[in-house]
Amino acid sequence: MFNNRSSPSAEDIERLKRNYEKLCAEAGNAISDSEVLLFVTGAGFSADSGLAVYEDVANIPAYQERGLKYHDICDPIWKEHEPELFYGFWGQCFNDYRSTQPHEGYEIVAKWRDSKNKSQVAEEIRSLLMLEDNDPSLKCEDRHKPYPVLGHAGAFFVFTSNVDAHSFDVFQAHEVHECHGNIELWQCETRNCTAGMWRAPLDFRFLVDQKTMCAPEKRDSIEVSTNAPEADESERLPINGRSTARVGHTLGSTRQKTLQYMPRYEDGCETNDNDDWNKETNWPKCGACSDLARPAILMFGDCDIIEDISQENRWRNWIDSVLGICVQRDRSNPLRVCVVEVGCGMNVPTCRVESETFLNRAKDRGAKCNLIRINPDFPLSDRQMLAEDTISIMNFGLDSLKQIDQFVLLES
Repeated sequence: MFNNRSSPSAEDIERLKRNYEKLCAEAGNAISDSEVLLFVTGAGFSADSGLAVYEDVANIPAYQERGLKYHDICDPIWKEHEPELFYGFWGQCFNDYRSTQPHEGYEIVAKWRDSKNKSQVAEEIRSLLMLEDNDPSLKCEDRHKPYPVLGHAGAFFVFTSNVDAHSFDVFQAHEVHECHGNIELWQCETRNCTAGMWRAPLDFRFLVDQKTMCAPEKRDSIEVSTNAPEADESERLPINGRSTARVGHTLGSTRQKTLQYMPRYEDGCETNDNDDWNKETNWPKCGACSDLARPAILMFGDCDIIEDISQENRWRNWIDSVLGICVQRDRSNPLRVCVVEVGCGMNVPTCRVESETFLNRAKDRGAKCNLIRINPDFPLSDRQMLAEDTISIMNFGLDSLKQIDQFVLLES
């Protein structure tokens, strides 16, 4: 069960800061020793790319003047009541995510992934997944799938609550699960429409008035300011020694390999790749029924999201395969499982729950488990039963991954 361990005491904070390098070394050794690696990320991981986190995303004058915070704006009701605000917010998020480069921590973890996927355990997991896979993704009749998926995950998987789709710049589509969806996939607002999900065009960008954060319906209907207003001195002040990003105010560099591992269907396949997206309108519409479209992202109070069932099934099948191997292993040679969790806070604790639930299930089946929880505010385990298996790194994600990587020994 959950307890109050997540909030470190003054003694915990002093101990974790004092032993930071030692704990990073322990984390590196745990990753080196592991046979299966699960990488779990929340908003704090994207923050290192220069994107806004939960507390700061709506911290701009346009929303402050209306008394709106993130949980107020991230609600599908605005599409009906004030679509200019709805498409202004999600359109600017789309623009921010599309233009920002994922930080180098992704590549560090991809290096660990490549090493783990050379093992016999990785081959065993792939074989189990192939037996489960009776639904190949490249068939033309799979129109409900927004992108094709080739191959099967090995001894590595990504579970993320981030909706920026940055995982697809580095990781393969078959090894990614986004529990809240992503900004690149869109769906019809109408419940009974059969269009499913489709991808946004790679060359599309929303027109958003940076003063009001509203998006006009027609791209040429009004004159808008597309430049973010100058920040006052209070906005420039860093938090925890770091500058803070907001919607429309990103801090990262330019994206280089956008969605290189989110493949498209081959020519001739009828899919929901919405290449005929009407680029004269600023409010996307469904190609099947012409009603308004929305991002396939789980919002607050959202009953209409279309979930990516294929992605969910790949994740669940991978979990089942790993747990199956745990059971088959002799107790003298337990499967060594490691979860590296970065930037997963308490506002929406989905990722923290998933990390600990998976480890607890693996541990119950005889696995040797480690949770490496990297978080500047809540680095401790949430469940007492996993306290001894948790390596708490009280720092930001990218800095910690660089430090840990110095101690990771990889198979050549």
